[in-house]
Amino acid sequence: MRHLNNATIADRPITTMPAHTASAWSGTTTGTYSCPMHPEVTGKRGDKCPKCGMALEERVGC
Repeated sequence: MRHLNNATIADRPITTMPAHTASAWSGTTTGTYSCPMHPEVTGKRGDKCPKCGMALEERVGC
């Protein structure tokens, strides 16, 4: 076991990430994206809204 400042790594406290950070970090997404200004416009990651040109954002609470 590696030691860090006289304590083993196993002795260090476990920290948690906010749900949205953990989800993005692990690669799991809902797959549903919409325009923040025009929620009726939906698409996939990387698409832009045809009405205003804004990048579509992942929908929360889907």
